[in-house]
Amino acid sequence: MKRFLIIIVVLAVIITVLFAGLVYLNNVFLPQQAQGLIIKSIEEEVNKKASLDSVKVNIFKGVVLKGLVLYDKEDKIVSIKEASCIFWPWGIIQKKIIIPKVNLRSAFIYLERRGDGSFNLADLLVKKEEALPQDKSLLSGKTPEREKKDKRGFVLEVYRVNITDSSLKFKDFSLAEPFNLDLSNIDLGIYLALPYSLRFKGSAKSFGNSHPNIYLNGEFNFAQSELKSNLILKSISPAYFQGYYRFLGLSIKEGLVDFSSSLTMKDSLLDINCKAKANNCLLY
Repeated sequence: MKRFLIIIVVLAVIITVLFAGLVYLNNVFLPQQAQGLIIKSIEEEVNKKASLDSVKVNIFKGVVLKGLVLYDKEDKIVSIKEASCIFWPWGIIQKKIIIPKVNLRSAFIYLERRGDGSFNLADLLVKKEEALPQDKSLLSGKTPEREKKDKRGFVLEVYRVNITDSSLKFKDFSLAEPFNLDLSNIDLGIYLALPYSLRFKGSAKSFGNSHPNIYLNGEFNFAQSELKSNLILKSISPAYFQGYYRFLGLSIKEGLVDFSSSLTMKDSLLDINCKAKANNCLLY
C-alpha cells in the first residue's frame, strides 16, 4: 500500500511539474521569446515579411503555429491557419531534428505567373538555389556541403507533410487576357517512401463543382531521377482555358470534358499519355 501511495505521489508530482512547465512555455517563454525568433528566421529564410499570431505546445499535436502569413509587399501570398508537428527528441544526439509528420490546416496560396513567365513563389527559393542538393539523398540532406555544416549545426528531416482543407488562387498575366483559377478543398499528402522515393497524392475541387473533381498522384524516384504522375480532371469546361489554345485558331464555346493523363519524366525526356471524353462540346 505504501509503494502504491509513493507511486501515486511521484506521478502527481511529475504531472504537476509537466503541467506547470507547459503553462510557462505557452504563456511566458513562447510568446515573449520564441515567437519573435520564429518570425525573424522565416523572414531571413524566404526574404519576405512574415507574421505569426501564436506559437504553443500541445501534448497531442506538438508544436503548433497559428496564423502564419507571408507577404509580398502588402499582399498575402501564403497563409496557414494552423501548422503543427511533433519531433523525435532522440535525433538531437545525432544533430538531427527529425519530424515524422507536419500538418498544415486551412492553408492559402496565391500563385501568380508574371508577364515574363516567372512565378511569384519562385522568389521564396532564391536564397536556397546555391544550397540545393544534387545527389539522391535530398530529404536526408547528406550532400558534401551539408555534411560540412552538420559538424556545427543540425540537419532537418521531414518524412511526411499533410495539407488539408486548403485553397489556391492562380493568376496568369502572361496571356493577352489574364487567366484566373481558384481551387478549394485541397487535400494533399507528400511522404517519403524508403529507400529513395517521394510520393504524393491529393484532390481538389473547382469550376463550381460541389465535390472534388481534380485528382493527382505520383512518385519521384531520387535514385533514377524519374518522375511519374497521374492527373484526372472531371467536368471541366474547355471554354474556360481558351486563352491557352486561342493561338491555334480554335474556339470551344460549350460542353464539358473529362480528362486524364499519365506523365513520365526521366533524363530530361518527357512522355505524356492523355485521354479525354467530351460531352456536348461545340468546336468553332
